Amino acid sequence: MSEDTKQLEHLLQRIRAQASSGIPAQRKAALLLIAIDKTVQEQANANDANGPHPPLAYFGALITLLEQQLVSTSSVKNEDDDMGEGEVMDESYADREEIVTAIIHLLAIVFSKISTQILRLKFNVLSQTLHSTLQSFASSSAITRDALACLESLLLAMDLATWQQSTSAMVGRPAVLKGLTTSVLTLTLNERPKVRKRAQDVVRKVLAFPPPPALVHPFMIVAVQYYCEVLESAATAAKSVGAAGAGASKKGKAAVKAATSESEAAVLDVLVFLKGMGPILGGKVGGGDDKVRVAVGQLCSAVLNVGEGAGGNIVLMQWVFQVLAAIVTTQTPKVAPPNISLETSHAVLSKSLSTLRPYLADASLAPLWLGTVEAAFTCTSAVLQRDLASADDAESSEAKRYAGSAYPEFVSSFWKTDFVTLLGSAGAKRVIVEKAVEAYASVMQFGIADFMVESASVRKREGKNVWAEVLGTLLEALKAAVVGVTYRENWGAVLILIETALERVGPTVPSMADPIISTLISIRDAPNYSDDYPFKAELDTALEAGALAMGLERFSLTAPLNIFDVAETETRRPYLLSLFTRAMKRTPIAGVSQFGPSNLVYFEETILPLYQALNERGLGLKTKGLLQPAKLFHTLASQAFSLFPAICSTTPKDLMEAFDTLAPQLATLLQTQSECIEVSEDGIPSETDLRPLVYSGLQALVEGYSAANEYLQSAVTQLESDMDESPALLQARDDLELAGQGLVKLSGNVNKFLSLLCTIYTTPPEWILKTGENKGAVLQSLHDRGQASLEGCIKAFMGIADGKAVTGYFFQLVKNVLQLQTAAKEQETAMDESNEEVVAEIALMRLKVYAMLDLLCVLVVFLPEVKAVMESVEESEDGVREIPSDSPLHLFYRLLSGQLRDPDATLQKKTYKALNLIMAVLPGAQAPYKDLMPKLIDPEVISRTTSGVKRTRMRLIQLVVEAAASSDKKASDAGGEDEEEMLLEFVPVVLSEVMLTTKEASEKARTAAYECLVALGRTMHDIGVRRKRDEEWAATRRRLRGEQDDMDEGEKREVSFKEYMMMVVAGLAGGSSSMQSAAVACCGRLIFEFHDVMGEDLCKEIVSTILLFMASPNREIVKAALGFIKVIIVTLPQEYMEDELENIITSMLTHSRPHKSAFKSKVKNILERLIRKFSYEAIEGFIPETDFKLIRNIRKVRERQLKKRTEAKAAALTATDGDDASDEDNAASKLALKTKKTMQSRQKEFEDALHGSEDEDGDSDDGNDDHYIPEQFRDAIQAKKSQAGSRSMIREDEDVVDFLDSQVISRVTSAKAGALSAGQYTKRKRGSEFNVNEDGRIMIAESDDETTRLKTLSTADEPEDYYKQAITGEGAFKRLPDGRVKFVNKRPRDEEGADAKSDRLGAGASNMGGRWGHKNFDRKKAGLDETTKDKMLGAQYRSKKAKGDVKRANMPDPYAYIPLSGKIVGNKKKATELSKDFKDVIKASVSRKDVQTRGGSSGGPHRGVKKSNKKHK
Repeated sequence: MSEDTKQLEHLLQRIRAQASSGIPAQRKAALLLIAIDKTVQEQANANDANGPHPPLAYFGALITLLEQQLVSTSSVKNEDDDMGEGEVMDESYADREEIVTAIIHLLAIVFSKISTQILRLKFNVLSQTLHSTLQSFASSSAITRDALACLESLLLAMDLATWQQSTSAMVGRPAVLKGLTTSVLTLTLNERPKVRKRAQDVVRKVLAFPPPPALVHPFMIVAVQYYCEVLESAATAAKSVGAAGAGASKKGKAAVKAATSESEAAVLDVLVFLKGMGPILGGKVGGGDDKVRVAVGQLCSAVLNVGEGAGGNIVLMQWVFQVLAAIVTTQTPKVAPPNISLETSHAVLSKSLSTLRPYLADASLAPLWLGTVEAAFTCTSAVLQRDLASADDAESSEAKRYAGSAYPEFVSSFWKTDFVTLLGSAGAKRVIVEKAVEAYASVMQFGIADFMVESASVRKREGKNVWAEVLGTLLEALKAAVVGVTYRENWGAVLILIETALERVGPTVPSMADPIISTLISIRDAPNYSDDYPFKAELDTALEAGALAMGLERFSLTAPLNIFDVAETETRRPYLLSLFTRAMKRTPIAGVSQFGPSNLVYFEETILPLYQALNERGLGLKTKGLLQPAKLFHTLASQAFSLFPAICSTTPKDLMEAFDTLAPQLATLLQTQSECIEVSEDGIPSETDLRPLVYSGLQALVEGYSAANEYLQSAVTQLESDMDESPALLQARDDLELAGQGLVKLSGNVNKFLSLLCTIYTTPPEWILKTGENKGAVLQSLHDRGQASLEGCIKAFMGIADGKAVTGYFFQLVKNVLQLQTAAKEQETAMDESNEEVVAEIALMRLKVYAMLDLLCVLVVFLPEVKAVMESVEESEDGVREIPSDSPLHLFYRLLSGQLRDPDATLQKKTYKALNLIMAVLPGAQAPYKDLMPKLIDPEVISRTTSGVKRTRMRLIQLVVEAAASSDKKASDAGGEDEEEMLLEFVPVVLSEVMLTTKEASEKARTAAYECLVALGRTMHDIGVRRKRDEEWAATRRRLRGEQDDMDEGEKREVSFKEYMMMVVAGLAGGSSSMQSAAVACCGRLIFEFHDVMGEDLCKEIVSTILLFMASPNREIVKAALGFIKVIIVTLPQEYMEDELENIITSMLTHSRPHKSAFKSKVKNILERLIRKFSYEAIEGFIPETDFKLIRNIRKVRERQLKKRTEAKAAALTATDGDDASDEDNAASKLALKTKKTMQSRQKEFEDALHGSEDEDGDSDDGNDDHYIPEQFRDAIQAKKSQAGSRSMIREDEDVVDFLDSQVISRVTSAKAGALSAGQYTKRKRGSEFNVNEDGRIMIAESDDETTRLKTLSTADEPEDYYKQAITGEGAFKRLPDGRVKFVNKRPRDEEGADAKSDRLGAGASNMGGRWGHKNFDRKKAGLDETTKDKMLGAQYRSKKAKGDVKRANMPDPYAYIPLSGKIVGNKKKATELSKDFKDVIKASVSRKDVQTRGGSSGGPHRGVKKSNKKHK
């Protein structure tokens, strides 16, 4: 079944499902499709009757039905015409329209699945049928849209020959396509929006995909001419309507206005369509035809005429600008649109600058106009370059004349006329300014071609240099703007334009940039620059662009540094040093050459002497004791020398002129700094170390010239294949020659620099021992001093060095290491520990050995034989070259293998690192694994192995075993068994070490150990499978020869995974708990990785063995066993664990019963996993009665979480309402997550399975089984749980919180009181007699009734409404108009006190008839007493002699308060100040006599809360 058939069947199946739809059109199409299915099935063969039908079967049936309906429709139409005008059309026409709607809808789906060959073969029939459909049912929008979809597929299938057929009557239009093209083009302007859009899509898509090999569609001219006619006719109609309406009446003017609106609407539809067609009308790169250019030119003229006759219609003008910009916009910078001629671009540019120029302050038209002008300038410049390149005589061509006459005038006019208006006016709108900056920058960068800038540098004896005047005008305008007051608001925009202008003019005509550089420097040197100038960053960026474009030497002539030996009137500019460095680090200016400006000579002649002078001046000041000025000069010297790597990064072209004199100075600097720099005991160097800058500069030079040489070689080869001597080819050849000469110059100095660099690398200075007694700190300090940059520089020089020189350096370094080690051992044997000089000398020797080993590791990959082997491995595995016997690599290996027994930890690290490198660069057969195996398992080597080398040692063991396995694979055909015997001897010895390394403290070491463990298992498995296959094949061959198998051979060990697994299991019998726990963990890792190849019996045996260790009293072993159980639950299938399920559960539960067991959460988590895997009922049967509480808790939690998840899913489904887009998003997210999962390592997955959810208890269970499964085994995405934001509260443990205390932040917590454990809560209750509500607040009860009421309030569902209590409570009051206070005093009857109730009941009958009784005098009055009222309102502060409040003795100040501000709380300083101001308030707020003590403690100070102190709330 083809892919088209599958896709079509999927689409049709969705239509068949609509047979019972309530929409008549859908139901009609579904029933028609079902009928067609039956017909096609009857006609199909018996074999194909049940499967999906091909698209061609549906296509034939639908076309036949459509033709039948068209015939009947035409006959009915003729009969209706004969019946006369008054007769009504037959009612069956509506039924036929419904049928045709269903047919054409199905046909539009099937049409795209038909092959191109069939469509071309049946083109005449199909075109006539579709054309008739469009004519007969033009009133139906649905039929028209589906017919257009069919036409799109049909027109796209036509070949070039069909399109190019033409007749004398229709030149350029194929006769067969006449009706179709006319209909489609007419429908692009239809009044129905959906039909119009569908027709425009057809035209756009047909023109965008011309039939190959054409680059321009033949239909292009037809479409362009059609729209030209529409625009011209609309313009003519508008003029005639305007003339008719000049003297018309009021009604006539209304009719004229309506006609004008209709004409403008038609024009607007055309413009909207042409905007989307702009890139297609411009043409594809490589195309272009004279006829098409003429047609596009006519279309642009028509659009321009529309703009000229718009008559102030802003909307129409906006679309005119957008259409013109879309047509003339270049798809690639400096590459002209193929369909745009010089006449067309000139017309657009000239009219845009003249008749179409809008009011430049109009924010709706000015930005669009600027975009059109920008695109016109860029297009015209590109067209001029294209025409000049293609002209036979460029000097006398029309493009050359235009470029020297009219075009410069346009450029000057755009800058002179509009620049001041756009950027010099006050209050200009930002959108206009931003678009103006973009337009002017584009004109400067792309509107002025390279040949125009180059012509400005040519001095003419006769006549004037047009482009020199134009560029001078532009720069003069920018110069005047950057200092003009009227441009002050837009100085930043002007500086951006200056930056672009300098990058454009500076490299070619630097003399023209001198005046504007002087102006910028004068602004930078102004006294008020740092305080008043608002655009410092833009100014620095412009200066950096000028320095990079002009070159440092030329820039310095205009703006000298003036640091030394200058008059007092001259301005010193040390800031230019850092500016030059930033300029060199900018993005290179796009140009013809691959090299940067010639700045290396300037550095040698100017900057280097300046550095020396600054450095000497600083040293002199330091000698005099002037440290601050000395530091300033040293900083300037460092900034000056920082220019060297920055200049080298630009690949300067003056390397040949400068390097001969610069190289000796650099070498001298490296030597002198290596000898002169000293470091104090604090690690501070005596002077700035410039050697890293030299290393970086030399590396940039070598790498830059090497990359340029490689790129230019490929570029020249590609350009030469074009067989065209173009200027680009000539420039590439010149650059290639320059790159070759530069590499030769650098290669000539390789030996000199390599010897010096290697000496520096391997010679640690004496001061290195002063940085600390710790050797690791010493080495780190040495590395920080520039060792990394030195290593990069050595690698760069090694890349261009001769192979013999590299071999010589390598040999010499190996010999030096041997000599130093021998000398150090001799001195150690005869050393007197009291002799400090000898001790220091030995330490320096060891440091030198370390450095030499690092350097040897760097040089290994550059050895010629190693390069050859690596290249042969990349090309073909069969042709791998061998390392010659006289290679220095063998000597290096012998040196390293002899160092394995050295007790020095640092030397061990470097030795193992170098051995790993050797094993990695050599193929498996040539690796020295046979010699390494016995040395790695040497007891002395193992005993001296330190923890720091465990990671590299594990990696080396892994590489050795893999090399032996690859060698065994090649030797298996020869029947060799030496490798297997070696592995059987080597693996058991190293396996115990690998297993113990999994318990190391270093995570990297543990990861390396697990990787080595898995690699050993994979190697043993591969060898065992291969050996078994070979034995089976050998037995088969013996049987074929009639030989008998040798049955007398005794049982012997074989390399296989089972044998390897038995070695690992043997570690369970280890003598230490660490070994036993490591063996358990390793078994889990191997089962996780190889469970699919181990088999059921082996897995069950291992599981049952490890479960025995669950009874161990050692917590370390039990912890490992629990982790093993987690892994097997995730990894193994159910049938592997069914026999041991009861043993697993009972052994685990024994470790969860002790009160303080550390494994409670682990056991509970494992039980949850088991329930997910086996079901709750299966696990419940093995749970003892004493642990039923735990299992029931797990079940309840799971049910609760399942219920919540179900409710959440139901709510989500209700919210989405079955949207299919969510399913697509989920599928996309699953695919992205799956891709991400595959990238994770297996070790990470094992860690997730082993340690995942260890710290989670049962309450966190969400009921999702996939939560604990490793990521690669998950079938669905685990949604992240959204945690509700925690609410903070203030914790009051034993005292009132003092918000002025600096430690108040420690009293703020987000933990709820209800979250405390049972033990903590009980302890707290015993220590306090107060009630605590759910928020953790202490509730102090004054009586039993109040206690009951507080408990009721604490358990109420609704929160307390303090505002309501203030209005309706006991103390509620209101203020009368005269200022007096009146208490509401409404006390609810149910809140009356017990005494009040008894008084009211005890009044008796004596008071029943009268209002006043004795109870009114005896009972306790409800509400507040007068004293409380006065205290609450602050009446005690009222003055008796005047209005206002007064202070009272021994009382707080009236209206005193302490602000609870975040700026004060926790701030010790502010809190102290406030505590002084409100000291009396704090004292008055605490009174010992009213304090309620907490906890009932009789001893110690009593602290509490004074309840009656409420007067200032």
